[in-house]
Amino acid sequence: MKKQGIDIFLLIRDQEEVYSAFVTLASVCDRLQSISLYQVHLFSLFEISQEIKEEFLNLSEALNIDFQVIDNMEIPSNRLNLLFYILQNFSFREHVIYLNNNMLILSDISGLFKNKGTLLFARKDEENYSIDTNVMLFNHKEWLKAFRKYPAHKKQVSAEVWNVLMWNKTKDITLYYNYPASQFNHLSDRKKIKILQYDMKKPWTNPEIPFGHLWWRYLRGSNFYEIILFKCMPKNSQNKIVFKKVSVRKVAQKKPDKLYPLAKEYIKEGILYLITAGDRAQDHKNKLILLQQKIFEKAG
Repeated sequence: MKKQGIDIFLLIRDQEEVYSAFVTLASVCDRLQSISLYQVHLFSLFEISQEIKEEFLNLSEALNIDFQVIDNMEIPSNRLNLLFYILQNFSFREHVIYLNNNMLILSDISGLFKNKGTLLFARKDEENYSIDTNVMLFNHKEWLKAFRKYPAHKKQVSAEVWNVLMWNKTKDITLYYNYPASQFNHLSDRKKIKILQYDMKKPWTNPEIPFGHLWWRYLRGSNFYEIILFKCMPKNSQNKIVFKKVSVRKVAQKKPDKLYPLAKEYIKEGILYLITAGDRAQDHKNKLILLQQKIFEKAG
């Protein structure tokens, strides 16, 4: 059977969004059907390191991922302005899905492509006259006809402006393709959820929220799992890992290609030092001292 080609794009604006985008795509891979072949476009405001790119590229053979840097400084940096720029300046198949980085995929999303025949499919809140922009299916050809010349690079595209521009061109998709985690406890049949949106609390600060264990499971398979653990720790605990006088991370940044693996190992040992006791804790502390010496020596 011929595989169905599907375009997806995500937008990464800072380093934290790299990690959440990884989890979003890892969850896409975990729910793939055999007929689905995804062309994934990762747009970022900075150059993503080759090591992190490899993490994405190794997710699945069913994902064909390309990386694009948006370096046009004239564009307002809010998310909706950037979406306008991407849709106006990059090529996609006729239909393309946009996923925000705060999503967890719980079912194969190729079913979204059954919604065809209009410019945009997204969740519409009729009562508040608003469009949820976390999951959107665009008919790119029709979108360009309507908005190719819209001066988004000169105007701030707020949520209110987006609603006015898109309201009459948008059809509602089922709530299950963009279900807010904050409403999770109100749903009796939770198996219906296809895409979960972390709209309020986030799993990286509240692991006990719906499917938080799954979010962390996907991250655990990556090489930056320990980095997220480190960032989630209280500052006083971080200071026990990165000694008071000299920041290992600052030293490591001098030669990132050479020192990044050692710094990553240092953070890992620091976490293990904090959560163990007795002889095991002393072993991890000794490793920390040796790793710190190596990092300073290599940094010159």
